[in-house]
Amino acid sequence: MAYPGLLRRDEKVGAMAARVERSLQRVLESVGDETGICVSHGDPIQAFWITYLHRRPWALHHLQCAKGGLLALDYENRKLAKVTYVPPQVAAPPAPV
Repeated sequence: MAYPGLLRRDEKVGAMAARVERSLQRVLESVGDETGICVSHGDPIQAFWITYLHRRPWALHHLQCAKGGLLALDYENRKLAKVTYVPPQVAAPPAPV
């Protein structure tokens, strides 16, 4: 399996992670001490995640942020202090009528 950034015209994993970080910094500036949200696709989220964990680019698909899952990010003094993965919630089947 190839990872993003392997081919010449692909966006590098580090560039994806930096793009997410810039977006997160804008969210932090706009919300102050409140809670904010940033939505993205799987690869950029995973690129940010592996960069935070100091993993190599080829580890991009070793961590999976499933559809509907999220990374909860805790910042202290505008510095990322903690990342927690929250898997998607499985909806209960509808009750019979």
